[in-house]
Amino acid sequence: MRKGFWALAVLLVATFSVQAGAGSQAVVYKNEGCGHCGPYLIELKAALAELGITDVTEKEFVNDQAIRRELAQLQESFNVPLTMQGHMVTVVDGKYVFEGHIPVEKVKAFLKNPTSEKMVVYLDS
Repeated sequence: MRKGFWALAVLLVATFSVQAGAGSQAVVYKNEGCGHCGPYLIELKAALAELGITDVTEKEFVNDQAIRRELAQLQESFNVPLTMQGHMVTVVDGKYVFEGHIPVEKVKAFLKNPTSEKMVVYLDS
């Protein structure tokens, strides 16, 4: 990664209408061995709650083969190339996939004005 440089890149995957907010839910697949995921998740959950997304499920995948398979199937269904796959993945309403530790303000901005397409959002280093 280039220090100090973060570019938000978006990959259009398929067309789908959605409106994030009340009634929305998120699933977070996290690496329980990462020391950064815990603090990031606290900040992310607070931001999601501000948007009305309070149904957040956490799934630790490193030591759970079933959850690793589930995550692999999710990434395959969204056509996420290996080079874009993060060690923390947040899925909102099954329509938006945030790969990695996307800056929380960028996640909030995206979900405040969601696109009508199903998308994968990741950091391009």
